[in-house]
Amino acid sequence: MDQIEFLRERFRFDEWKDANRLDHELELHDIAVPEGVLPGLEAGRVRRIDPGDGTRLLRASWFMADDRDAMIVMDIRECPSRTAAHEVLLELLANIQSPHVERLTEDAPGDVAFSSGSSAGLIFARGNVVVRVANGGARLVPVTPIAREIDTWLVEGTGSATPLGPAAA
Repeated sequence: MDQIEFLRERFRFDEWKDANRLDHELELHDIAVPEGVLPGLEAGRVRRIDPGDGTRLLRASWFMADDRDAMIVMDIRECPSRTAAHEVLLELLANIQSPHVERLTEDAPGDVAFSSGSSAGLIFARGNVVVRVANGGARLVPVTPIAREIDTWLVEGTGSATPLGPAAA
């Protein structure tokens, strides 16, 4: 069994590939997270990275307004399709160093989400986008509420993200 097949089996990929928890398709492009999206957090460094695989990556660091030792690192990766986003999510799961990765179901952000611990990190896919939220500072903060805020923002289509709306049938 090769590594990809092992990962597909370990994370039960066939159960969630192409999952969509919305009643319509969502495809987002040119995502730029505005300052006010995450209450209590201040934007640090933001940069666009070309991973060289047909996706676009926005990497941002955010600091707690009242505690600069609490930093969140967020990657937002725009993929060509929902299917491609789920493949990227599987690749990101392969890079997690913890054996304690679990799929989140109830109240989870996105169409599918995984966590590597209560505060360590969370990865979710929504439409054609994959979001990774992780602690990057000396003081850990819960990442799930932050991931939920980003997911809500993506779904509502506010800010600079451009939702294309319901897919043509």
